[in-house]
Amino acid sequence: MIPSRFQKLTLFIVLCGLTLTACSILPPAEDCGGESVADRDTLEEFFSRLQLLGSSADQAENNESKVGRIFQPSDELAIQGQSNRDGTLRLCIFESKPAGEIVYDRTFNLSTGEETIQLGSFEEGPYVIRVFANGVLVHNFQFLIR
Repeated sequence: MIPSRFQKLTLFIVLCGLTLTACSILPPAEDCGGESVADRDTLEEFFSRLQLLGSSADQAENNESKVGRIFQPSDELAIQGQSNRDGTLRLCIFESKPAGEIVYDRTFNLSTGEETIQLGSFEEGPYVIRVFANGVLVHNFQFLIR
């Protein structure tokens, strides 16, 4: 039996409704709030160097991609920098995917000099680290765990 035009239209409407319902069930990805564009002047005011490091023995393998640096699930990540002044530093890490969650959000007292903050390891997926100095977004690090 060949379905009629009415049956095809009904099926199409039902499928569209189910798709829209499924999409609205997924909450939007969490982020860390604030602007998404980093303030380069404030970055230079606070840091002469700021980098994302992994514990892989061969750092050369951690090449850049469209989603930033690539790490393995076993890598212990850290933020390392040379701070030019005292202040507060907030590191907020979220999954950059639909319905992604904030997986790390801590604030530290920042002192002048060399600073290394251990972040730990992460499950597979894409992430963004938002770095805030005295409440101002100064850097976005994108990275992928695979």
